[in-house]
Amino acid sequence: MSSESHNTKVTIEDSSSDIINASIESDNEFFITSVNHGVETERLNIGSITKWSAIGVITVVVFIVALIFFSQFAYNSAGDNVNTTSSYYEIEKLVQDADEQLNTYGILDGKSGIYRIPIDEAINKMATD
Repeated sequence: MSSESHNTKVTIEDSSSDIINASIESDNEFFITSVNHGVETERLNIGSITKWSAIGVITVVVFIVALIFFSQFAYNSAGDNVNTTSSYYEIEKLVQDADEQLNTYGILDGKSGIYRIPIDEAINKMATD
């Protein structure tokens, strides 16, 4: 850096549209260039940008894949629960039908005169005979 001072002219507009002229002196060439340019010149680190972009993309992809696997697991679990619940109600219905046949009177064959009696009564009749 040189020790001589550089001048730059800056024009600033405020909210009331009044133009203000200012003069800035600095020994820092980078600062003078930045002020004349309007912003600080960027020194992009492409390697770092690429690395963090790749990490971000990989993170999003892993999250989406995990979300898909979880949704499939939840869907399959719900299907298994439905099958288990359906089987449970089918078994309950079979038990109720069997209990009804064992504990009620009914006609098996009206033409042949074959009737159904409750099992407890049948056991009692057999025990007394």
